[in-house]
Formats: sequence, C-alpha cells, structure tokens
Amino acid sequence: MFKIIIGIILFGLCSFVGIKIRQQFSKREKFYHDLSSFCLFLREQINFSKAPLPQIAEKFQLNCSKDFAQVLDVLKDEKD
Repeated sequence: MFKIIIGIILFGLCSFVGIKIRQQFSKREKFYHDLSSFCLFLREQINFSKAPLPQIAEKFQLNCSKDFAQVLDVLKDEKD
C-alpha cells in the first residue's frame, strides 16, 4: 500500500515538473521566434523607410510577446 502511494506521489510530481519545463521551453521558443521576426522587420524598416530605432521598436511591440516587449522597452529607454 505504501509503495502505491509513493508511486502516485512520484508520478504527480514528475508530471508537474514536466509541465513546468514545457511551459518554460514554450516561452523561450516564442521569444526566439519574436527575435528572429524583429531582426527581419528591423532590416526591412532600416532599408526602406529609414525610420529611427525607437519608432521601429514601437511598431513591432504591438505584435510580440510580453517577454520580448520588455526587451524592446529597454531598447527604447536607452535611446531616449
């Protein structure tokens, strides 16, 4: 009986840890996807519109994740 209870607790703990790891990697994947998209957007905006960097960051910030938006906020603050 004791082994069954320990097994159930161990299974639940492993499941919880697995879900947390998956969430972390999902956030990281979204961040790097946004970074890649921002690099392409930045290259396009610099080449064709010659817009200043804070304005480009502001435009891109509307369609990205919260984590990447924080990075862009730091970028905008440094340029001001």
